[in-house]
Amino acid sequence: LREIHTTGEGTLSAVGDDSLDAALVFDVLQHVKDWEELFGNIVRCLHPGGRLLINPSVLSHPGKVDADNLRSVLSRHNIRITSRRACRLMHYKHFTEDEIWVCETCTSRDDDAGG
Repeated sequence: LREIHTTGEGTLSAVGDDSLDAALVFDVLQHVKDWEELFGNIVRCLHPGGRLLINPSVLSHPGKVDADNLRSVLSRHNIRITSRRACRLMHYKHFTEDEIWVCETCTSRDDDAGG
């Protein structure tokens, strides 16, 4: 298990292609200016068929994109939402009721390239 922390301005450039089995995106989307770049890099780093867990609670922040826009970004990067699960998360020493999107990347780089 390897843990990689990046900030909203951070990049995944130090992470090799196809080097991760899974990625977690929790409580960061509101800090990221370019979601296209973020999810493009995540897909590059994940093995084909890799898993991605997203906490989309950012969608409730004023002025941020809505769930349909997030789904569109994921779709453009061949990330498929396989399930949505309610959960309790510890957030700044308080439990909150929230949702997790369980996602999967395309199964091969050929799928990603459209052929």
